[in-house]
Amino acid sequence: WLAVVPFLRWLFTDFVLTTDRLITRTGVLAKHSKEIPLERINDVTFNQSVLQRTVGAGTLVIESAGERGQETISHVRNPEQVQLMIYKETEQNAGRMARPPAMSGPPVDGASIPQQIEALARLKQEGAISEAEYEAKKAQLLERM
Repeated sequence: WLAVVPFLRWLFTDFVLTTDRLITRTGVLAKHSKEIPLERINDVTFNQSVLQRTVGAGTLVIESAGERGQETISHVRNPEQVQLMIYKETEQNAGRMARPPAMSGPPVDGASIPQQIEALARLKQEGAISEAEYEAKKAQLLERM
């Protein structure tokens, strides 16, 4: 029984990193869930004992600007890689948040129409605009040529 309870706790723990937030869900019978928006994450640290290093596990401590401040997630596989993934997604999210909205209106910085169409194609490829939005704006730009 000493091994069953921790195993069940580990088995029923979900840890999901999306492009917008970090989600943890734990609990065998009763459930606990926490979602942290990536823009609120201040710091991510990990700890590994010698035994944890041999099995490739560790503990993540995520500090956020939220109400509770810190979230500790135990028994994370490859915590160093997870830490790097969180930092990478946080930086990409910050870049998306800082990016101006999709092009609407006059050319930005005097860009030529072909350059604007290339920029639209990049936005469509990144998923920032839909295929329909891309085609509509592209048609408008081609009419101005």
